[in-house]
Amino acid sequence: MPSKLKGGLIYCSNFISLEGRLVIGSKDARKIIYPGGPQKTAYWDTQQLLEQVEEAINIFEEKHPNKVAIFVFDQLSAHASKGSGALNAFTINLSEGEAPLPQKVSLLVISFLLENTY
Repeated sequence: MPSKLKGGLIYCSNFISLEGRLVIGSKDARKIIYPGGPQKTAYWDTQQLLEQVEEAINIFEEKHPNKVAIFVFDQLSAHASKGSGALNAFTINLSEGEAPLPQKVSLLVISFLLENTY
């Protein structure tokens, strides 16, 4: 059996739609990184994921104006990470009198999604 230590790492994260990869023109939601290689690329982290999701949303909105996207993620640990200020049930104030952590405003869009998706 060949050694697993030879060669470099490659990581590919992609968004797939009913039509295939999420692309429009030269814009592509796919992100390929080579962690720990000569370029000293960081391993897949929250910041890279958030940047990729933002790009995927921009591509989707340009490709499908006036439509609603639903993104589904697998169980990679980076997908469970949260951006700064994101709502998190594990960090809410559970005791009376303690100061809550500052968090971003979030909107509940469940009813909108149910009414506007197919």
